[in-house]
Amino acid sequence: TELSLMIGQLYKCLDLLTDNEYMLIYSLFYERKSEREYAAELGIYHNAVHKRKNRILSKLKNFLNN
Repeated sequence: TELSLMIGQLYKCLDLLTDNEYMLIYSLFYERKSEREYAAELGIYHNAVHKRKNRILSKLKNFLNN
C-alpha cells in the first residue's frame, strides 16, 4: 500500500541521519520527550535543541522529496 511505501521511505531517510541527529528525532518523536527534557539531558539550551530539530526535519524533507 501507499502508506507502507511512505513508511519504508521514511526509515531509509532516518538511516541517512548521523547518530546524534537520529537520537534527537528518536527522543522527541518516539520517546515523546519535550525539547526542554532532551536539552536538560544533554546539558544544553532548549533553543539549541529546537534549532537542531528544525534543521533535521528540513534535511528529512529534502531526502523524501528527492
